[in-house]
Amino acid sequence: MELLVGVDEAGYGPNLGPLVVSATVWRSDHDRLSDRWSERLAPHVVPASAAARHAATSVVMDDSKRLYQPARGVGLLERGVLAAIWCSGLRVESSSQLWATLDPAGASERRSLPWYAAHDCRLPQSPTAVDLPQVAERMSTGLRSCGVEIVQLASVAVEPAHWNQLLQKWGSKGTVLTQVSLQLVRQVIDPWRGVPIRVVCDKHGGRNCYAAALQHVFPETRIQVGTEGRASSHYSWGEPGAERRIQFRSGGEAFLPTALASMTSKYLRELAMQAFNRFWQAHQPQLRPTAGYPVDARRFKAEIAPLQSALGISDQMVWRER
Repeated sequence: MELLVGVDEAGYGPNLGPLVVSATVWRSDHDRLSDRWSERLAPHVVPASAAARHAATSVVMDDSKRLYQPARGVGLLERGVLAAIWCSGLRVESSSQLWATLDPAGASERRSLPWYAAHDCRLPQSPTAVDLPQVAERMSTGLRSCGVEIVQLASVAVEPAHWNQLLQKWGSKGTVLTQVSLQLVRQVIDPWRGVPIRVVCDKHGGRNCYAAALQHVFPETRIQVGTEGRASSHYSWGEPGAERRIQFRSGGEAFLPTALASMTSKYLRELAMQAFNRFWQAHQPQLRPTAGYPVDARRFKAEIAPLQSALGISDQMVWRER
């Protein structure tokens, strides 16, 4: 048996809303989820290129950038993420349950932010996910036929105040992303003793070297450096037969667990921005919603400034530096 872990983020660039990092954990008879996963799992799980032919009966899993467009909505993301959660043995029926399932440690911070406290929505929202039980069962059957099962999805949402604290501590956005990602990796792999584990992360910007960050997060072991380069960087540690291998690579979403992590992060990020926009629009109905990216974030921040002051909401709760 081998454990396969994929890690990816959404919301690295915006000034509003959280950075979300997710990890998905899969158990395999052996490493059958190669980069040719689509051939092995079709028609139960298909990539974006096959969505037009199979979306009605299958789960589409791919880089979230290929699945989500504002005009299209979150339907494909939602269908895939909720089906995967179903396959892991859990059920969620609302956004608050989803957050509690994927990021329980963030519950206290979310309760302190009025847009989460004032917002809870039924899931799924999209009509494309109404047949979720049947889709999830077909997906689970397809995975089992390949000797694979999804055992966990986990996320960390770094809200603005926490982001700003981490940025002050680590000094750069890239280092914050790496530290948050690796802490999540540690969280999901620590319970698995005596099992070989393969982790694939999408690369963090232009960074090629991660040994020091890994050594910081796993100080009790010696990190072995494999190769480090523009395309990918490889590291390992642990005992023979239970080795941990981690790879940071461009286009990491070609690895199915990382594709699902990308989708999970983006889906949570979109739900977070939905709650954020609806909170401000409830007080200021003519306000145009924002996705939180720098230019429009400044517009949005200027337009809510009087209301923000009247409600006593600090900039630290709203605005992410850099």
